[in-house]
Amino acid sequence: MGHPVLRYAALTRRAPGKRRNEDALLVDRALRVAWRGGGTLSLDRPRVLAVADGVGGSPCGHRASRTLLGLARGRLREPDPTALAHALEEMQAQYSRGIDNPSCRGMATTLVGAVVTAGRACIFNVGDSRAYWLAGGQATQLSRDHSLLQKLLDAGQAQHALLARPDIGAIANTIYSAFVARPGECLPAIQLVPLPAAPAGALLLCSDGLSSVVGDDDLATLANGEDPAADVERLYRRARECGFYDDLTFIVASWPEPPEDAGRTWGDKDLEAL
Repeated sequence: MGHPVLRYAALTRRAPGKRRNEDALLVDRALRVAWRGGGTLSLDRPRVLAVADGVGGSPCGHRASRTLLGLARGRLREPDPTALAHALEEMQAQYSRGIDNPSCRGMATTLVGAVVTAGRACIFNVGDSRAYWLAGGQATQLSRDHSLLQKLLDAGQAQHALLARPDIGAIANTIYSAFVARPGECLPAIQLVPLPAAPAGALLLCSDGLSSVVGDDDLATLANGEDPAADVERLYRRARECGFYDDLTFIVASWPEPPEDAGRTWGDKDLEAL
C-alpha cells in the first residue's frame, strides 16, 4: 500500500486598492505570491505548509513575509514541538542578521503553518495568522492569536476594556509577537499544537485577511477538505462578498487515503488581474 497523500489548494492575492501583496504562502518548497493553485503531495516525507503576513506599518511588509518563508524552506522538517521551536528560533536569529537593506530593518511578519506526515501534524504560529481544523460542521481554532484582544479575552477583561475605552477596537488587534528583522530580536511567543492526522476534515491556514471578514460558522460550512480546490473557491467568493480589505491568503489541506495522482500540481502563475 502506498503512502497517504496530502491534498491541498491555496490562494494569495493583494487587497483591492493595494499596490503590493504583503502576504505570501509556502507549500513544501514552493513560495507563492499572487497565486491560486493546488495539487497533491505524497506523505513519504514531512511536508510543510505555511502562511506569512507582513505586518502593516512596518518597513518592507511585502519583503518581510517572503524573506521569512524563504528561510523556512528546508528548516521545518519534523512534526515535533521541540524541534520546531528550535528551528523557529534559528529562523528568527537569521532573520535578524540577514538584512542587507537598512531601510528594511524592523520589518515584521506573522507566521502560521504545519509540518505534516502520514501519522501526525504539528501546527505552529507566531502573531495573528490562524490555523483551523474544519470537521463535522465546526471550525476549531488550533492556533492562538498573539494580540492584545486575546490577552484581554484570556483575562476576562475584554468587556470591561470596551466600556472603559470605546475606541479599544482600534488597537485590540495589535500583535505582540512576530518575526522582527532587528539585531538581538527574539520571539516572545510561539504557539505549537500537535495534531493527530485525521481522515475526515480539513486544515485551514490563513492570514487575518480571511479570518477578519469570514466568521467561524462560514468557514465550517464552506470548507470540509473533500475537494480543497472547491473549498478555496467558496472561501474566496465569500471573502469577496464580505468586502475583504486586507491581503488575502489561505491554504486548505486534507490527507485521506492515497489516490493514484500523488505529485500532481496545478495553478495560476499570476492573480494580479483578479
